[in-house]
Amino acid sequence: MKSFLNHKTFVVSFFILAFLIPIYKYVTIKGQSLLLIERFFPMSGWIEIFILAIYGGFLFNQMIKQQTKFRTLAWSVFSIVFFAQLFLGILIDQRFLMTGKLHLPVPAIIIGGPVLRGEIGFMPILFLSTVLISGPAWCSQLCYFGAIDNFMAHGKRKNNIQLIWNLKFSFFVLFILAVIILRLLKVSNLMATILGIAFGLIGLIISFYFSSKKKTMMHCSYWCPINYLVNTFSFIYPIKIRINNSCDKCMVCTNHCKYLALTQKSIFKHKTTISCTLCGECLTSCHKSALEYRFFKYKGEKVRIFWIGLTVVIHVIFLTLARI
Repeated sequence: MKSFLNHKTFVVSFFILAFLIPIYKYVTIKGQSLLLIERFFPMSGWIEIFILAIYGGFLFNQMIKQQTKFRTLAWSVFSIVFFAQLFLGILIDQRFLMTGKLHLPVPAIIIGGPVLRGEIGFMPILFLSTVLISGPAWCSQLCYFGAIDNFMAHGKRKNNIQLIWNLKFSFFVLFILAVIILRLLKVSNLMATILGIAFGLIGLIISFYFSSKKKTMMHCSYWCPINYLVNTFSFIYPIKIRINNSCDKCMVCTNHCKYLALTQKSIFKHKTTISCTLCGECLTSCHKSALEYRFFKYKGEKVRIFWIGLTVVIHVIFLTLARI
């Protein structure tokens, strides 16, 4: 209890409250609160907010101790809540949906939709703002689809696998070209929806078969165009995972990274590749504690704690507001 009641935990809870209270008080969609419980029980939003603030503080405290376990758990909880609200909105009550309208829960639509329609909506803005703040955390903690891929890739690889960047880039280019062609052909909304569903189903097949077989997040690493954008942006994002001089080049960490961000070449350069999502799973695999978070000249545990706090706050906000 004493470890939970510390100033860092209160800071995380404070930032959650500071963001959610104004949202609750002043922001609505079509006359409805963004907070789900408030839509069914007026004035209950205050209870939801304070429970979420306590949850955020608790999660932050636990992630400091067991980062991989509680990151995966929180990510799974978010995905379950996201899809549960989607199905409840379809089958029971439209109030479970954010706008009352149904949208495809496929991450690729975040970029595909604006290209097809020629206009930018809410999701691209949410995506860009989140990536600016938390960088590659989108692909390791905040994507509802990625949690499925993470679950299917559970386990340790026996053999090292290299990320084929040309293949990853080719999938991204082909996706964008396909959407542009659909726009030029002026396909109907129905056909675009069918193709979007097909793209999502192929992604699930990749997760259930290839990710499970390879113990690697194959859907995220190759199929998802959003992951490519996140990887590209992570090149300039200031928080990194780097390898210090205590590394003995044992290469054990290469088999623990589900995003294929650790290679023999990158390890000899004392860094990860740009496919790193800062998930931190590699840190516990190193018997030399050679892997560490860095933020400009700062490094080590303080940066890791800052990173965890930042991502926990965003996770709670997503858990509260991210609905179809």
